[in-house]
Amino acid sequence: MPRNQKLYSIYLSRFAVELRDQEKGCFGSAELVSSQSSYANGLKFAQDFARNQEMSLQNYAQFEVRYEY
Repeated sequence: MPRNQKLYSIYLSRFAVELRDQEKGCFGSAELVSSQSSYANGLKFAQDFARNQEMSLQNYAQFEVRYEY
């Protein structure tokens, strides 16, 4: 993967759907659901998936901002 391209991964954990920036590392135990090379695509997928699972969305892809839907 080129250095300027990030990877965003969506995980299903016990309490939430989580969107993570893979460059910041993994934490916690969760099941990988999808990976996206675009933040916008990853966020849309995570929002839709969280809504479908009737769970909150924890956005760890942007450290300074955490979203909950």
